[in-house]
Amino acid sequence: MDTFWSIAGLERNQSNGIVNVYWLVQKEEEGVMGSYNDFCSFTPDLSSVDYVSYENVTEQQVVSWVKDSLGPAKVLAIEADIDKQIADVITPLSTGVPW
Repeated sequence: MDTFWSIAGLERNQSNGIVNVYWLVQKEEEGVMGSYNDFCSFTPDLSSVDYVSYENVTEQQVVSWVKDSLGPAKVLAIEADIDKQIADVITPLSTGVPW
């Protein structure tokens, strides 16, 4: 299954600029769910041509902002962590002693 990025919540300032984004990443494999969540802070620039107000933003845009903020290496590390969570449940380590 694909890794699914979503937005759990937004906080905005008085100008309706988004300042905090609470995000979640999930993946399910063989009935086992792995997840990772965190938040990013932003400083909206109302004068920017790329500025999008709270009323006009889409989840897809915000996910893109989060991934851009994290950078490709961190995005891959988060997705690898989720894969490891799932793998640890599907194929747990064996314990015990040989005697």
